[in-house]
Amino acid sequence: MSTRREPNAIVRAWRALGSWFQPQYWLGNPGVVNPPCDLTGYLDVDSSAALTLPAVVRGISCFSDSIASIPRRVTRSSRQGVEVDTQSDAAHALAFMTYFDLEALVASSIASGNGYAVIERNDRGGVASIEWVPHGRVSPGLDERRRLYYRVSADTSLDERERVVAAADMLHIRFRATGAQSRYVGVSPLSLCAPAIAMALRAQALQAELFKNVSTPAVYMTAPQKISKETADRLRTDFQQNFGGSNRGRTAVLGEGLKIDSLDVGSAVDAELTKQWEFSVSEVARVLGVPLGLLMQSGTLTAGTAQEELRAFASISLAPFATRFADELSRKLLTPTQRQEGWSIEFDLRSLLVSPAEIPDRMSKLCNGGVATVNECREQLGLPDVDDGDELRVPVNTAPWHRWIDGDIGAQQLAHPDTPTNPQEASAPRSTLRAV
Repeated sequence: MSTRREPNAIVRAWRALGSWFQPQYWLGNPGVVNPPCDLTGYLDVDSSAALTLPAVVRGISCFSDSIASIPRRVTRSSRQGVEVDTQSDAAHALAFMTYFDLEALVASSIASGNGYAVIERNDRGGVASIEWVPHGRVSPGLDERRRLYYRVSADTSLDERERVVAAADMLHIRFRATGAQSRYVGVSPLSLCAPAIAMALRAQALQAELFKNVSTPAVYMTAPQKISKETADRLRTDFQQNFGGSNRGRTAVLGEGLKIDSLDVGSAVDAELTKQWEFSVSEVARVLGVPLGLLMQSGTLTAGTAQEELRAFASISLAPFATRFADELSRKLLTPTQRQEGWSIEFDLRSLLVSPAEIPDRMSKLCNGGVATVNECREQLGLPDVDDGDELRVPVNTAPWHRWIDGDIGAQQLAHPDTPTNPQEASAPRSTLRAV
């Protein structure tokens, strides 16, 4: 690989702090790798302030928690059904991959546009383990033959040296291709929609500033005429001692023409800020592709609406990301022979696409319709097999069309001796058939 110039001290400091700002590395011809998630053109604060927005954190966790929680497996489809591999190195690595590594890999992919995990190989060349690496420590590059590699910077706190990882040994989950400056990197939606994130941050900062500066009392007193400063200070001190702190709520008796009134802190400005904040949350929902109900948890949200929003999120936003993630896992974890034989890695989203209330009816239709056996349905529910549960059921009121054409319907039990037993009689006018 070609020799590269080490970054300066400022870049090394950014990398050590794990900042969102990424140093710019060039791949031979101009092509920025790990472009900075830069909001400074819109904000007066660091870009990492976007993670102080509860809506952003919740939106990212909708992806990362879901991916880390749903089953993942190595499968192959054939005429005999779906085969599940549990013995290969890839299957073992997926089974033992920790929740934290999966969650951090997805969260980094969304927050910065790129999530990285190093693949450790065993003596056979198979997958031994998968470990997440903070995106701030990774910088892709191209050698003199334009082969992709990844440089992982040193971590002095963990006593880890700098290392160079081949592309085949690095999981690289890119979140978005829109706006990417290179085919080797992804883009975070937080940087693509910087004005919307900036607006939400400004609304949050303004609300915090207003509440911080509210130092006026909840009540105030007025006098019919001007009073001296000494009298005002004495009245304020006496009132605070008698009715402040733990004495709040006691009855006050005022003299000398004094009147008391309350100060309404919740002004129209605060109401407008609340509306602005709700609009900012809706903007974050659009940026991340998460339904608004999953971020706001509105009290008016019904159970049916919540389920439909979760289903929409799983099918429109989560499924494409899971497919992108599974494609990267299949390319890096499976051998060429496995891929040629039709094996692939997938995330099972059925638990998110089918609501619990729909499961009984769905299982009943699959079982009684002859699509799945009783034991196959019980396996999907996590229940043990039962005796005689591996035989398909056949509906008694249906039959293959060729049996009617051939006149062979003797396998069906006739409900009444007068029921027609041949196609000609069955196709006769209804008035000539005797009622059963």
